[in-house]
Amino acid sequence: MPQYYKDAFAKEHARIIGEGLGKFDDNLSISTETLDFDVLFMPNAKFLAQDNKDLDLYCRLLKTDTVVNLEFFSGALRPENLRECRIRTNLDWVKQKNNYDNLKKKIGATKNESEAKKLAVKLTEPKLKFCWIIIALTSTKTLENYQAKPHLEWGKGVYLFPTVERMGAVIIPELEKSQDTLWLRTLGKEKVLKEAFVETIELPPNYPKRNAIIDLSRSYYDFLNDQPELQLSNEDTIDMRTLSEIYQANRAQSIALENALAEAQLQASEAQLQASQSEATAQRNVIKNFLSRKFGYEVLTNSTTQRIEQLSSEQLDELLFQSASWNSSTQLQSYFNSNSI
Repeated sequence: MPQYYKDAFAKEHARIIGEGLGKFDDNLSISTETLDFDVLFMPNAKFLAQDNKDLDLYCRLLKTDTVVNLEFFSGALRPENLRECRIRTNLDWVKQKNNYDNLKKKIGATKNESEAKKLAVKLTEPKLKFCWIIIALTSTKTLENYQAKPHLEWGKGVYLFPTVERMGAVIIPELEKSQDTLWLRTLGKEKVLKEAFVETIELPPNYPKRNAIIDLSRSYYDFLNDQPELQLSNEDTIDMRTLSEIYQANRAQSIALENALAEAQLQASEAQLQASQSEATAQRNVIKNFLSRKFGYEVLTNSTTQRIEQLSSEQLDELLFQSASWNSSTQLQSYFNSNSI
């Protein structure tokens, strides 16, 4: 399967996972098309403050630093892939450094103190972005050759390079089968992908991001199925058919549940409306009793009663407030006439 299509899927997948947790930088190019980042994510302050124990593995990756670069590989990681990732992050640092130096020169050259202070606010020390490489096939040997070590806290399949590199890697087939790793495993291949998709379907329909991931996966494989020129492998074709069957079988259940939820919401709205109507009826009775006691039952003519029945809850409150200071029943008719009621 062409890397381009898998990258497009992985990028949209990342946007679903990161929704509401920060923002994505769409201006990814460094200098040429071949040196574009796959995904740049900037977590917001609230997300950065969250405890890692409350987050799944994908979200923990996203809050590694104030800017996180994700690079996706649908096959095994080759040495040249790793070198390309390093080139991208290093060139980005050089770009930051040039901007920093140019801004410092500009600040030093300006004679306007106010303008210099404004420019100084924009002055940011260059910093290597932290890069996570997410790999669909086993690549342990390549990582070890480049001195990557298993992450001591985050479990199997997660590796860290020497600190100076500011890089880490996730080998999807090595991840433990748990809900903590589920969203990353939906980026896998073959058996890993099918198992993750079944687990996703089996989540409660209101589970965060479940429906979006299912719809994205279905749309992606439907799209590939309509591209005969891609010459997909037999395994890819089987994957698409299997995922489609799993999706369709469970979609009917999801639709039935959605309909049941909609019916429950309608019933709740109707009950709320009935309660509101009962409250308004009680308000009208209070008004009628008050007026009849103050001015006599003869004040409640058919015309007056009909007008009271047409009043909203707010209008009934206003009428009660106004009538408390009246001395004559004629003031009731004047009130109706003056307010066009």
